[in-house]
Amino acid sequence: MQYIFYTNQAAEQTEEVVENVSKTVNAIQDHMPEIQTFLFRLVIALIIYLIGRKLIKGLLKVIDKTTLKASGDVTFQRFAHSLANVLLYFALVFVIVGELGFSTASLLTMMGSAALAVVLAMQESLSHFAGGVLLLVMRPYKVGDYISCAHGDGVVQSIGLVYTTIQTLDNRIITIPNGILSSIAVTNASMIRERRVDIFVSVSYHADLRRAKEVFEQAFRTCPTVLETQPVTIFVDDLGDSGVRLGGYGFCPGSDYLATKWYVTEHVKLLFDENGIEIPVNQLDVHLDQTVRKELPDALSGAAGTENRSHSL
Repeated sequence: MQYIFYTNQAAEQTEEVVENVSKTVNAIQDHMPEIQTFLFRLVIALIIYLIGRKLIKGLLKVIDKTTLKASGDVTFQRFAHSLANVLLYFALVFVIVGELGFSTASLLTMMGSAALAVVLAMQESLSHFAGGVLLLVMRPYKVGDYISCAHGDGVVQSIGLVYTTIQTLDNRIITIPNGILSSIAVTNASMIRERRVDIFVSVSYHADLRRAKEVFEQAFRTCPTVLETQPVTIFVDDLGDSGVRLGGYGFCPGSDYLATKWYVTEHVKLLFDENGIEIPVNQLDVHLDQTVRKELPDALSGAAGTENRSHSL
C-alpha cells in the first residue's frame, strides 16, 4: 500500500511539472512575436552602438582638428573634446533607448526630473563647470603654462570640464576645481616669454665695493641662459648691520628661470671666494670702556676665589 501511495504522489508531481512546462511553452508561443521583435531591436541597438561609437571617435578627431586649427590653442581643443564627447554619447544613448521601443518622451521627462535633482545636488560641481567656461573665455592660462596659486604650482596638463590638472616640478599631480581657480589670484609665469632673475648677496664693509659689483656682474654674464640682448644691472640695495647688500638682475627664457637662478647664485659664491670678497655673517661685537676693563679682572678673580672656598668646604 505504501508503494502505491508514493507512485500516485510521483505521478501527481509529474503531471504538475508537465502542466507548468506546457503553460510556459504556451506563454512563450503566445508572446513569440513580441520576443522576436525585442530581440531584433536588441540586435539593431547593439549594431547602432558599435557604429555610433566609431562615428563618435571619428567626429571627435574632426572636432580636435577643427578647434585646434581655428583657435591654435590646445586648451580650447581639449575642453571642446570633453564637452563634445559627453554630448555625443548622450545622443547615442537616446537613439538606442528609442530603438529598443521605450518612449523617448517619457525618457525626456524622467531625464528632466533627474537632471533637476542632479543640479540641486551638484551645485558646487556646476559652479566648477561654469568656472571652466570662464577660464576658457578669459584664458588666464593655457595647457603648458607654469602657474602658481594658493593650492600649488606647476605646469598645466589639462583644463577639464570641472577640474584643472597641474604637474609639479617633483612630478606630483594636483587637481584643482575650476571654480576655485576662477575666483583666486593665479600667477602665470609663462605668459611672457622672458623672465627677470633677481639675486641678492651681501659683502663685507671692508670689501672693495666696485670689485664686488664687477664680480657679481660676471656671474650673470657667464651664465649660458642669461639673454645677451637684455641688460644686466648690479646695484647697492641696502647698507645693513653686517654688510653691504648688493642686488642684481638679468633676463632669461621663462623655461630656464630656476636653472638660471641656481647657476648665478652658485657662481656668485665661487667667484667671490676666488677674488677674496667676504660674504659676512650676522655677528655681535661688544666694546668695553676703560672703567669696565679695569673692574672686570677684579670681579673675575673674586668669583674664582668664592668658587675655591665652596669646593674646600
